[in-house]
Amino acid sequence: MTQALCIAWLSWSTADATTPAVHGAALPQGGQAVLQVEGGFAGTFPTLGAAAHLGLSESVDVTVDAVTHAGLAYALGLRARWAPQRGDWAMGLRLDESFFTVEELGGIPSIHAPFGGRLALTPTAAHRFTTTARVDLGTTAGAGVALVPVQATPDGPQRQLDPALETVWAEIAATWPGEGGRTVVRLRLIVPVAGDFHPLGYVPWLTIGRIWGVR
Repeated sequence: MTQALCIAWLSWSTADATTPAVHGAALPQGGQAVLQVEGGFAGTFPTLGAAAHLGLSESVDVTVDAVTHAGLAYALGLRARWAPQRGDWAMGLRLDESFFTVEELGGIPSIHAPFGGRLALTPTAAHRFTTTARVDLGTTAGAGVALVPVQATPDGPQRQLDPALETVWAEIAATWPGEGGRTVVRLRLIVPVAGDFHPLGYVPWLTIGRIWGVR
């Protein structure tokens, strides 16, 4: 029976006034780069992440990101987004590689974890809108497809081509200007749908960081 695990991801970041929002369907201007660094906790595990966003044109950007959970797990990703005519909608595609450095994580064999330890492709859809309180809201939904997961075999763990839906997730990010820059608050919920797994309930992923615009 497929079990579900929800992960709440809450993060906020601040930036100077020249730094654009880069969440949801918000893209940097063509030729503009934005750097982002975040640190916090995913459950009880310290988390450190970094990302670089680059606007290729007025409607296309790419992002390179990396995250580690206490050195026990790592993920490296490459994402592209397209917002037609810089509208309120954007579509994206993310390719990421993740792996564990330990055989067991939180009492669970890492090879049986409902996510991670694979090469995955995630299509996304995002929307942005502004409220009367001058708060920019961005929503994103994605579905992660594990392309080459690590699987248990008689010869030990091996990577095999076996595409399967791994996770579905939804995210909302709120952005508003303030003294000295911009604040972003983001909440993500991830639900693994692949394989049997004993649910741990909600696990908060809290990160605090900064983003900088580079002209």
